[in-house]
Amino acid sequence: MKKKVAACVALGLMLTGCTQTTPTATQTQTSTPVASQANTNAKKTDTAEITLKDGSKIKVTINKVTSTEERNDSDTTDPNQVIMLDFGYENVSSSEDIIVDSSKFRVYDGSNVLATSYNLTTGRNYGYIKKGTKLANADLFYALINESTFVTVDFRYNGGTAGDPDATFVIEIQQPE
Repeated sequence: MKKKVAACVALGLMLTGCTQTTPTATQTQTSTPVASQANTNAKKTDTAEITLKDGSKIKVTINKVTSTEERNDSDTTDPNQVIMLDFGYENVSSSEDIIVDSSKFRVYDGSNVLATSYNLTTGRNYGYIKKGTKLANADLFYALINESTFVTVDFRYNGGTAGDPDATFVIEIQQPE
């Protein structure tokens, strides 16, 4: 009987040792190799039309996501990968001026770990736009914990940070030109 219990305990330890746990404050997160990440649904660009609470519409386009070797000299986080999210938006029919800024995006790496904003700039910034106009290119930068070949971008205009996103994009990370 003791041998059966010991065998069951050993088997249980082996099985749980192979599963990934959610890191606690004292654990460190490990990188998932790029080769194990594959998403055949990833696109190079994508657009979504969003209906606002008042019934008016906006469009958001992810133009591309590019990996960059550029780093902020004053940043001490040493991320595994930094990406530039190149996006645009259009005020299709809202009588109110709209802005799409970093608060509207949640970016997840290929291992579904939330990325953090990263302090770099290209000078292509977002701003308020009126009805019938669009802003073609603005950039945001994110630090990824896990080196990835794609990111998932949740966009929330209507609900802030709560609830389901208004749109979800799965975008391939392109290498710099």
